Amino acid sequence: DRWIDYTSFYHYIVSESLFRTIITMAAESVSMSSDYVCLISSEGIEFWILRDCALVSGFLRTSLESMFIEAQTNRIPLPDIPAHLLEVVCKYFYYAYEYKDCDEARPEFQVPPDLAVELLMVSNFLDT
Repeated sequence: DRWIDYTSFYHYIVSESLFRTIITMAAESVSMSSDYVCLISSEGIEFWILRDCALVSGFLRTSLESMFIEAQTNRIPLPDIPAHLLEVVCKYFYYAYEYKDCDEARPEFQVPPDLAVELLMVSNFLDT
């Protein structure tokens, strides 16, 4: 017979529940803000980026400026784009946004050679 400390167990359940509630509330407050957009990879990994940076993509711009649910929730699932590619794409969005009005020569955006073909297909899909 094992004695179970129900007080500790209850504390764990309440703490876990409170933690999940806080995380959910934080995510909802971010998603309610129009300053950020959540891009969701095929694995379900979320990338929160500035909305202005996401608008570099024609596809994302159309989605966010439409009457689709994505425009209301600021969450765009991208089920055909794995996280390792979406990460590079998000970096490119920031790069393109930072240098969009630059008259000088901008530094080259570095693309890992082993991802070049896949990134080309993703950028075509996203209209980037």
